[in-house]
Amino acid sequence: MLKWKTWSTTLLRSDLTAIQQAAWQATLPLREQHSHQDCPELVKRKLRQKRAVWKKWHKSRAPRDKQIYNRIAKELKQLLHTIHNSSVQQYLTNLTPTAETNYSLWKATRKLKRPQQHIPPI
Repeated sequence: MLKWKTWSTTLLRSDLTAIQQAAWQATLPLREQHSHQDCPELVKRKLRQKRAVWKKWHKSRAPRDKQIYNRIAKELKQLLHTIHNSSVQQYLTNLTPTAETNYSLWKATRKLKRPQQHIPPI
């Protein structure tokens, strides 16, 4: 009886170890979280300002505070839009059709030519 218990315990541990190893191998590694460190200081400052003004408007509900909040939110949106456009422009200017860059121009073109699939609302 004692031999059976040790044998079954050993078998159970080896099975658990095999299952754990299979799960670890099948699991994708965690992606790094997007950090805000690569965000320009101007955007961080605008975002802090927007949050502070929103907090002030949320407490007072004054129309003037709402106008200030809307103006700052619009400025931040435009700033983010210009930063995004400049990064896309820089990406597009760095594309080349050569083998050294792994034909990045053709890959980007193929990606742009694919039809966008519409995801209907629920």
